[in-house]
Amino acid sequence: MPNEIKELVREAVRDGGLETRIMDQPFVYLDKNYVRIFRGIAGAIEAVSGLGRAVVVQVRGETAPIDEEAVHAAEGGASVVMVDTGNREHLAGVSKALKNHGLRDRTRIAFAGNVSLDELEGLSSEDVDLVDIGYAILDAPCLPIRFDVVSVDKDF
Repeated sequence: MPNEIKELVREAVRDGGLETRIMDQPFVYLDKNYVRIFRGIAGAIEAVSGLGRAVVVQVRGETAPIDEEAVHAAEGGASVVMVDTGNREHLAGVSKALKNHGLRDRTRIAFAGNVSLDELEGLSSEDVDLVDIGYAILDAPCLPIRFDVVSVDKDF
């Protein structure tokens, strides 16, 4: 989506009753790259702990099984664990692991990974607090328009 219209689309999404950010308050989003740079979830969370902001950690099963990553993130103080695989089995595993460790009440679970609008109804039965469908809404392809010059009546 062209940057020139991105804010207009976000405004339209908000007007439609959806949120465009995972949290209202300022937060730090630690994606897989930060987890790699700081050699794990604990190191990434420690690196940003002095900022005084909520922490959202993307888990994808890169440094440990995804349910273990979620527990590490929650134990480290993450406010939100973002299961970013699009796999509902991963979502269920993360939920179960957080419950088993007594962390579910203080940690929100977000789900992402090419989630389509058609999947929302099915996700309502899952233990999930937030669903990221940004690509399906904000980054969807624009209406394809093509112009073909068929003739030129004037020389330039």
